[in-house]
Amino acid sequence: MPKQVDHDTRRRELAEAACAVVARDGVDGASLRSVATAAGWSVGSIRHYFTSKADLLSFALQYVGERIEERIEASPGGDGSALAGLRTAVVEMLPLDPVRRREAMVWLAFVARAGVEPGLAGAAEQVWRAINRPLTRRLQDAVDRGEVAPDIAVARAARALQALLDGLVVHLATTPALVTVEDALATVDDHLASLNRAPVNSPTQIGQRGQRPWSATNDGEVEAIDDDVWAGEGGDDPDAAMSSAQPPEHGSGPTAAGQPTTTPRR
Repeated sequence: MPKQVDHDTRRRELAEAACAVVARDGVDGASLRSVATAAGWSVGSIRHYFTSKADLLSFALQYVGERIEERIEASPGGDGSALAGLRTAVVEMLPLDPVRRREAMVWLAFVARAGVEPGLAGAAEQVWRAINRPLTRRLQDAVDRGEVAPDIAVARAARALQALLDGLVVHLATTPALVTVEDALATVDDHLASLNRAPVNSPTQIGQRGQRPWSATNDGEVEAIDDDVWAGEGGDDPDAAMSSAQPPEHGSGPTAAGQPTTTPRR
């Protein structure tokens, strides 16, 4: 009887070899020959599964996304709360050990190339979705269980969390001496804590043009600015006051200079 070949397993083996080469030599160094050598295959054997380098790299990038999603889904739920489970999922994607660091370097190399190589763009979008799906599900669970503000826009909040995560991965992978693991975890905790305070779907506190602006206080509340402050920012000229005011994010505190940020109401 002919030997049965598991083609999906073979393709995953080649994707793993491609990732190893990309982590070591970058995308440019990942030729069919170098991947074949890493996998212990011949170039001719690889061509039975992938007709070109672009085809192989696209599959390898998708493989990275699938592996990340599987690992997130398998991650425990922390102390049993939905937010703890969300935190566990986020931390699982940070490059905090050699395996995840290599994965991050591969992901960064692929994503950088996807911006200029159309053949990888589709795979990069699939990876984005593979990461976004579990984040969205766990965030929705936190809303359903009353652990997050009920009027939060879940899809938008998940995208914001994913963007934060992308930035932390870049910093931890490229400048670990400047952004430490402790820094990254504190940033994650601060962001998750903020989800219970400021609805992400709330419009900026802007009223009618020419009305008194609003100020974000230290505890995140929004209050009208006093008349003397309003006058100092433009007096009777609403256009001058509006041009001097800087719009804050909803629920934000003082600026770095220690002064409240103001937003005119239109």
